[in-house]
Amino acid sequence: MEKRKRLRFSCLFEPPKAAWEIDMIVGIDLGTTNSLIAYFTEEGPKIIPNRLGKNLTPSVVSVDEEGNVYVGETARERMSLYPNTVAQTFKRSMGTERDYILSGKHFR
Repeated sequence: MEKRKRLRFSCLFEPPKAAWEIDMIVGIDLGTTNSLIAYFTEEGPKIIPNRLGKNLTPSVVSVDEEGNVYVGETARERMSLYPNTVAQTFKRSMGTERDYILSGKHFR
């Protein structure tokens, strides 16, 4: 019998389980202005706060010259000092041929 390699996921994601084994159902709202993630409980949905403890995360991304990626409020704060490293109105272009150039790097 041929050995199959099992895909390895990062520590944030586990391989999909069968429907009856699902521990948590999450929903992601990728908004044009803000985004959030929530999970469903028997009492209803519960929002997962971001690392700053806030429920909403600005839908903004920034990439610096070294390739470091910043998201949310940190990326938004970089807009005034480094405007060529920030994208904030990209949601409507996702899945299209539009390119964004951040710190001289092309992103689609």
